[in-house]
Amino acid sequence: MKNPTNHILSEFFRILNGAITYESTPVNIFAIEQDEADTDNLFVRLYAAYTTELNTKTNFGSKVYINLDIVNRLTGGERTEHKVNDVANSIGQLIMPTPSSTGLAGNTEFQIVNVKSGGPSVNFNDRSNTDLIVRKIITFEVTVNQL
Repeated sequence: MKNPTNHILSEFFRILNGAITYESTPVNIFAIEQDEADTDNLFVRLYAAYTTELNTKTNFGSKVYINLDIVNRLTGGERTEHKVNDVANSIGQLIMPTPSSTGLAGNTEFQIVNVKSGGPSVNFNDRSNTDLIVRKIITFEVTVNQL
């Protein structure tokens, strides 16, 4: 059995990188962690939460849970969750444009069987020495069969 996690992460990155904007400004997508040297105040972290096996007698299958952590660092001015909520909506429309379709593609090793919201999204705020950090984490559940 092969682990589909890297393929699914690559597909999310392929779809989202360069496609997400807020007020005509691109929102960067980072795998795992943003470099502290970057000065983006609005960005998305992409990472795999976990993978479970769904093997049967006839095929190998998995459910891959992908988290997208939408982060907005605020140093002043408007202090709302509007930006992270708008970015989350844009992500949802790209990953699942209609109830029965997805932007994710399979490859020669894996077939995408189903994509759905992996549970409730979570909004929370953190405070650093200088910034208020507004975050929203959304999860997608991707069911995959190995070909």
